Parts: sequence; C-alpha cells; structure tokens
Amino acid sequence: MTVQVANNPYVNLVDIAINAGETPFLLGSPGIGKSAFMREVARMNNLLFIDVRLAGMDQTDINA
Repeated sequence: MTVQVANNPYVNLVDIAINAGETPFLLGSPGIGKSAFMREVARMNNLLFIDVRLAGMDQTDINA
C-alpha cells in the first residue's frame, strides 16, 4: 500500500518529532493507514521502519 504523504498535515509533526530525537506514536482505528504512513515517512527520511503488531503478541514477548 502506497500512501500519499506530500500534502498530509501530520508529516511536519512527525518530522519535528524525529528531528527532536523522539519516536512518533500514532493511535487510530485499524485500517486507516497508520503503518503505511509511518513506513513512507521513514523511507523519506532514510530511517529503519520496524512494524510491530502488539495485538498478535503475548505479554511475555513484550516484557524485556
């Protein structure tokens, strides 16, 4: 899935967070393109994108 991020108002907010050394966190309903959006932003910034689906994990998998 390719997401058009050129005119998306959240791109600037995500870029500000990335440049401040913070990790952006998107929250929203399933299927609205959050992962695709972040994957594209990561590609634009030459960053590694790791897609973790917590719903499919056990709590012991998440605990470090």
